[in-house]
Amino acid sequence: MLRLLAQGRVDTSPLELATMERDPNRKGQPQAPEVDAIIELGWGKKTYRFAVECRATSTPKEMAAAIETAKLSARPPRSFPMVFVPYLAPAQLRLLEKRQVSGVDLSGNALIIVPNEILISRTGAPNNFRRAGVIKNVYRKNSSIIPRAFLLKARYNSITEVMGEIESRGGTITQATISKVCASLDQDLVIERTKGELPRTRSLRLIQPEKLLELLTENYAPPFISQRLAAKATLTPNQFYRRVEEWGMEDGKRATLTGSSSAGQYVVMAREPIQSLYCSDLESLLKRLGPDLEKTSRFPNVELLETRDEFVYFDARDDLAASPVQTYLELMQGDKREHETAEQLRKSILRKRPISC
Repeated sequence: MLRLLAQGRVDTSPLELATMERDPNRKGQPQAPEVDAIIELGWGKKTYRFAVECRATSTPKEMAAAIETAKLSARPPRSFPMVFVPYLAPAQLRLLEKRQVSGVDLSGNALIIVPNEILISRTGAPNNFRRAGVIKNVYRKNSSIIPRAFLLKARYNSITEVMGEIESRGGTITQATISKVCASLDQDLVIERTKGELPRTRSLRLIQPEKLLELLTENYAPPFISQRLAAKATLTPNQFYRRVEEWGMEDGKRATLTGSSSAGQYVVMAREPIQSLYCSDLESLLKRLGPDLEKTSRFPNVELLETRDEFVYFDARDDLAASPVQTYLELMQGDKREHETAEQLRKSILRKRPISC
């Protein structure tokens, strides 16, 4: 990256690279952290110096560290702070502008700031340097089980302990996936990883529960429904749920109410006329219910949705209610009334998981 910068192959236009010093000598400033380069950018007859901190990734954690290093190293008006990363997302460019720090990337985006003189903003270039081996979105689908586990328990002594918590609540996920997701959560400044009590282990602590719940909400995607059936149950609600619960105890069978149908278990909300349930095998469940369930599109009181997505069943309750988090996330996809209901549940989720920083 620094070689490309030295060759003038990083877009800083309309400013042009005049000089660049790699690994600048910081003698005389023992308290200042060293940046990776000092560059001079020229515009006409005038030049501006920037203290450049280069990072190979632009995660929130890396960006925060790069910004602080650049700001501590710069000496306005002789030099100004700048970060250099592979890609700057729009939100990161806004953060840089707020912190009055310049930024350039390898993808073509840039923000160059000299207070009261220059403000150059170039956005919209796609990320050409996606990280290999990283889960694309840890807050969506089955990967979201891991961040949800931190809303249930804020501190773990190891990855193995996280896995045990997930398995105890009906989740199935590999230790390798947990490790990758936790690394991403750490880079997003959602959790903090520190040296564990045992050798070669890391303890994990939730540090931003509100941000975590917000990220889960923003990235939520509904489960894939392979089959759906509207029907009328001739059983009483308690009898119907008991029959489904018995079926769900069989090996490999999963069933839970949808989040919307579970809301009444946690907050004050009028009962929906049709109760919707997720199930892992629709045909098998229909056989178990037999003649007590009539397939009909006229006045149905039950909706069965077949899905094998694990996250909807994670932390489901014995009474078939979906987990409070799943309930909250589904309500947040709804209308204003459901949003208001979700707000009651949000307070409960966060209040039950106090975090001491």
